[in-house]
Amino acid sequence: MTFNRVIFLIIFCLFFRETVAIYDTLRLGKDPKTQYKGFYVGGGGLLSSVDFYRNYRQNPHHLGANIRAYWEFSDNMRIMCEYSHTPKFNLEPTWYDVTSNVFDANLNFLFRIQDQETSFYTITGLSMMRWKGFYTGQGDFNPGSRNIYTPNKEYINHYVGFNAGVGFEHDFNPAQFFGEFRYRLTETEAGFGISDVIVNLGFKMHVYPLLHKKFRDPGKKYNWF
Repeated sequence: MTFNRVIFLIIFCLFFRETVAIYDTLRLGKDPKTQYKGFYVGGGGLLSSVDFYRNYRQNPHHLGANIRAYWEFSDNMRIMCEYSHTPKFNLEPTWYDVTSNVFDANLNFLFRIQDQETSFYTITGLSMMRWKGFYTGQGDFNPGSRNIYTPNKEYINHYVGFNAGVGFEHDFNPAQFFGEFRYRLTETEAGFGISDVIVNLGFKMHVYPLLHKKFRDPGKKYNWF
């Protein structure tokens, strides 16, 4: 079993186990507090196995960075917008000096654990991916890219894809730690399929209305928001 599948299985089992308990909590009418609503920002690192053309590699994993913003408009739903960057790497011997930049817009359905600081959520949405690299043509087993690209040239491509995954977060006050596992599915010259498998780890903070309250309450001395 590969590393990606092990991580996905662990998160999925935790997610499924806690969903049953959370469903009972919501069914009994004990809804989460509205203190979670508002605007959040966050960021962290990522481990990506990006390969739009799906040529086999022994070690496909690459480190990158991720920044994000959330708008939590209800107790159990929010919008999450992200930017992810994977620095230069090689997919020997076919692609060299590859960089990947991705913009994501996702909808999260949240499942909170009663009387605890941990929650789980789903990740579903759209991705806009920018792929840049130097194509050698060597060892390319995909006829789609072989028939389109001229060897020994640099190419920049843009793809629209879909996200599907799960995540969790734990509140340490004032920051929250998050961890995620997701797939990106994209139509490329090599056909439709999984173009990236990502693990995200990082922290997020509640900045509004938390900051709004912080700077307005002390005698309304500050009115920044």
